[in-house]
Amino acid sequence: MKRALIYTTTAACVLMVATSMAMAGEVVGENIAMPKPDVSTQLPNGTTYVSTGNSQVCRTTDSSHPLNNAAGDCGGGCIVDAEGNATCMGSCTWVDKDGDLALFTWDGQTSGNWKLVGGSGKYAYATGKGTWEGTGAYPGGIVKNSWQGEINIK
Repeated sequence: MKRALIYTTTAACVLMVATSMAMAGEVVGENIAMPKPDVSTQLPNGTTYVSTGNSQVCRTTDSSHPLNNAAGDCGGGCIVDAEGNATCMGSCTWVDKDGDLALFTWDGQTSGNWKLVGGSGKYAYATGKGTWEGTGAYPGGIVKNSWQGEINIK
């Protein structure tokens, strides 16, 4: 379950990695994330609320992409039922090499959807959406997520 929650939080960052300057276009990449400790709270009816978070670095397949090597934090939460099924969502804030912020939302547990919802500077009126998938875990708790989608920077 914890690994699934880590993937979920990482996914949010995946959303941020997908941004193309002054045009609409498809973007593909991966995020490398270092999870922060989860915090669990027991709720009625056998459910649990889990607060998740991580710090991430994004890599795009296009090395000139504005969010290639951008970094930031993602946070979110999951409601887990008594059978272990989770409903998760959250947001990420990323900073690119120019100091501009990109804001993303995400949903899913080990895979899901992301949406670019704006930010500052070049991302102030940006939009985008796509999908993400948890694609690996490394020693020490580091996680990798792959993502794809489309971004429009106005």
